Amino acid sequence: MAVTKKKIQSKIALNYNTGLRTQGNSVITGRIVNVAHTNNFETIGVSFVYTDANGAEIARSAWQIEGQTEIDALFAQIEPLLPPDAGETQNELNKFYQGFLVVAADNWGTDIGDWEIVDDLV
Repeated sequence: MAVTKKKIQSKIALNYNTGLRTQGNSVITGRIVNVAHTNNFETIGVSFVYTDANGAEIARSAWQIEGQTEIDALFAQIEPLLPPDAGETQNELNKFYQGFLVVAADNWGTDIGDWEIVDDLV
């Protein structure tokens, strides 16, 4: 079974800096660039990139979660939101993107409902 690539996308246009004194306003797309497990799987690191509606990169960032307690708490938060079983690889991808929704909503100061996971057809 082939894995379906994913991305997150804001459902609303958001403001972002495009330079020292300028701003843009666009629907934002986020893609995970890299995922790493370190320290015997006690730390998970995710790096990602945000782009505007035209595909121009507007930000890169990374997020790290440490410790079994924090990892379990995040999983408990996203587990009810996961789609039905789609195979091991797709399930893992879905977990990371669902977690990315939580991070994006926090980073952009929006509700989690202002974001959605969509298939990445590009």
